Amino acid sequence: MTYHNAVKYVKSAANPVRSEGVSVKLNYLCSLIGEPHKRLNYIRMAGSNGKTICSAMLSSVLVKSGYDVCTLNMSPADDLKENIRYNTNPVSIEDFTELVSEVHTAYNTLKKRLEDARASIGEDGEVAEEYAAIPRSLIDGYPKTAEPMGSEILLLCALLLCQRRGCKLCIIESAHNEADPSLFLKPPFAAVICGTIPSDDRKQITKIKSYIRKGVSEVVSAPQDTYAYKIISDTCAAINCRLTVPVRSALTVKQLSLMGTSFVYNSEAYKLSLCGRFQTANAITVIETVKMLRRYGYNISTASEKLGMADVRIPSRFEVLSVNPTVIADSTYKDEAVETVCESLFDFSEYTGRYISLCLPCDGPLIENYLNMLEARGYTVVQIYTVCQNEEEQERQLSNIKKRFKVVCFNTAKAASKQMLSALSSEDTLLVSGNNAFTAKLRLEIMRYLEF
Repeated sequence: MTYHNAVKYVKSAANPVRSEGVSVKLNYLCSLIGEPHKRLNYIRMAGSNGKTICSAMLSSVLVKSGYDVCTLNMSPADDLKENIRYNTNPVSIEDFTELVSEVHTAYNTLKKRLEDARASIGEDGEVAEEYAAIPRSLIDGYPKTAEPMGSEILLLCALLLCQRRGCKLCIIESAHNEADPSLFLKPPFAAVICGTIPSDDRKQITKIKSYIRKGVSEVVSAPQDTYAYKIISDTCAAINCRLTVPVRSALTVKQLSLMGTSFVYNSEAYKLSLCGRFQTANAITVIETVKMLRRYGYNISTASEKLGMADVRIPSRFEVLSVNPTVIADSTYKDEAVETVCESLFDFSEYTGRYISLCLPCDGPLIENYLNMLEARGYTVVQIYTVCQNEEEQERQLSNIKKRFKVVCFNTAKAASKQMLSALSSEDTLLVSGNNAFTAKLRLEIMRYLEF
């Protein structure tokens, strides 16, 4: 199997569906590849925001402390290698290809065994003795039960990698849907709830409540609003699960700049290469998680903790691509994340001013959300750019916005980047935002342009 075929195999696989049979299927597949799930030691990252940043910080701290760490993001990325990281770096092309190839073989073995088991069913409705070890639900559900799911493949690949590299710890970032196949695993010893869950997001709160009840020993939660905190606290108390929440009053932000962030937490000084006040909330959540790991016997010095956190850089996570002129990229599409980005922009408005140009997907609601959030903070939107080749889609999404703002549409990210940067004055700020795929393309072209 080539790397191209491995990527194609994962991306062409079916989307995950919620099913009681998923755990039976994955348990059987794991038995075909050496049962890597049985020796897994992991932490689950949950919540609606901040999982990737918290995972990156924690992984970096552990690596600086001498531990091997595997990180798995259950929401498929555009570059699938980014979903599985070993010691903070995406898996190599060679490793990814080898892992997917082995999982592909396991699925083919499953399919063949289920076919043979079905064919062996006698008049009494029983399968032949040689297939008696195969769960009957898999046999009866064939061929659906042999169908590969994209996120299942990624999960099995990460389990294999974790086993082969002897990782002391695996960090799993939950998917945003209820069909997350990693839920079939035994409960982790700890769960980390990243970001503040909006009080009206009852679905997310209920999901986390249900997960805690499965048997997590410890929960570290970012500071929450009253409703979410009460639910999480009551749930932990009901099962005698230890809950730790960072103390907001112990946090003092010392400096916010386009070059990084410095703060003090519990009398210890920290520096981040990441920009934005919201990053300090992620950081203190990780600091409390590190304290929890120390209680479990992990040897993590304060120096390694500080060095690991300072070393983290994440593309398109409020990433400053240029200071003069100011160009910022952030892969954002959720309402609460848009508000966080606008708050972070406001933190730097003393230095950057409040004139801003936006480059966003051809998505009317997203653009309106940004306009409302920025105007409420006293910003003047100078220009709106978007990339879209479909003129009908442009008219449908942007007709009302064009009545109030100048909107320029481009066919390609390359053309957009060249004109946006050429038109940008030193007094303006350009924000590139949207989903990962959109932001990544623009970011690449902007970085190429800035190099000349």
